[in-house]
Amino acid sequence: MVPPEGDQDGQDLWPLIDSWGFADPFPERFDEQGTQDLCGPIAAPESLREIERLWGWDAVRRYMSDLADYAERRVSEAASEVGGEDCSRRCAFPPPPCAW
Repeated sequence: MVPPEGDQDGQDLWPLIDSWGFADPFPERFDEQGTQDLCGPIAAPESLREIERLWGWDAVRRYMSDLADYAERRVSEAASEVGGEDCSRRCAFPPPPCAW
């Protein structure tokens, strides 16, 4: 937040990140900024339909899973190289139940 100068009434007070409310007067211009911006929730339903139309969710899930597996291998390789031991062991997920 940028503080007002002199004895202003807040009309020179602006959020650090502009959003849809930038043209509103103080204090309303702080109402919809950052994560409070409503564009995401408004656009999400159409975006999800467009993903289905373009690629299909099965293909998207498969791609994201393959990408996560690739990242896991790369991180494991790098950690093994730096740490000098094999970091590629698979962990059981979900973990087995505790026997307490």
